[in-house]
Amino acid sequence: MLELSYTKVIPYPFDVVLSQYFDYEHIAHVHPETLGEYRVLETSGNRIVYEQIWKRNWRRKRPISKVVQTYLPPNEIWFEFIEGLHKGTKVHTLLSEHAEGTLVEEEYHVPLPAWVWLRPLIRPFMMRSIERIWDEDLRVGVCYGGYPGIPNLEAQPSGAIAPPAPLAGRKLGRASDFPKDRLHRLQIDGRDIVLLHHEGRYVALDGICPHTGGFLWLGRVEEACIVCPWHGAKFDVATGANVCGAAKRGLTAYSVAEEDGNLLLRPIITEEA
Repeated sequence: MLELSYTKVIPYPFDVVLSQYFDYEHIAHVHPETLGEYRVLETSGNRIVYEQIWKRNWRRKRPISKVVQTYLPPNEIWFEFIEGLHKGTKVHTLLSEHAEGTLVEEEYHVPLPAWVWLRPLIRPFMMRSIERIWDEDLRVGVCYGGYPGIPNLEAQPSGAIAPPAPLAGRKLGRASDFPKDRLHRLQIDGRDIVLLHHEGRYVALDGICPHTGGFLWLGRVEEACIVCPWHGAKFDVATGANVCGAAKRGLTAYSVAEEDGNLLLRPIITEEA
């Protein structure tokens, strides 16, 4: 058995990082090219069984792995590939609090001969793959999430963000500061607002997804909807209404007026309960 180790400090609190290891909903949206999709088959206490459906290979087929994930509170996780692609591989993860966030320590047990000359050939490829996955997570702002959730952890977040209080009118800045066809992040009174120019006018909505707190300014616009980068929830650009996806409610939407080249946030035009 070939053994390889990986260590990284993630700039988020321990409970947030721990939640990512059980947030199967985000895989298809954040990691479609690296991890594919997860499909939960069984949950029993601290043991979860799921299928991992990888992206298409060179034969245009989607390989499948069957994985057993075991949580050993408070900070230890095991992954064992028992069928399909990578069968026999085991991953042991330890998480611990760190001054800069959370320390991730992983040991990969790969069913290959433990030849001395093989390790330097395999290690660079595996480390690049692991780093790419974390880079994908951090690029869209690691957030709470999770079906089926962290087993037996009372501090598990509820999976829903409380609706924010309305904002009064605010001056946002010069219109020239906000190029078209982009999602812009604004922070007003400590609140995240996402601003965009859509179909000839500026619109603004709450910038935090009410599902699990994803940053919507890191998402995309698709068919007149803002799409959350984490779990794919869609919100109508004009009204903030929840169109589809994991979120259970919509966003507060604001009108934006342009006066003498300045953008002004007007009173709320709609707020979905």
